[in-house]
Amino acid sequence: MDQLHLVEILASYRRLILVDENPAGGSLHRDLLALLQSGKLKAEYQAVLIDKPFSEHAPRTEQLAASGFSLESLLAKLF
Repeated sequence: MDQLHLVEILASYRRLILVDENPAGGSLHRDLLALLQSGKLKAEYQAVLIDKPFSEHAPRTEQLAASGFSLESLLAKLF
């Protein structure tokens, strides 16, 4: 998605929260930071990004929970 389209979609929001389990290549987080720093978007911004790669030895839900992506962990970080 191009930055102009992002600005059109998000311009009316006062708070933006990004929860991203895959912040590598093509990162929306990076695009949002650039728009906020340039002043094209004016909003309070919070990102919760996964902090470690997944292990191949557990179900996906367990891997997400271990990375702080359970519902309880996300709510604690956001509110």
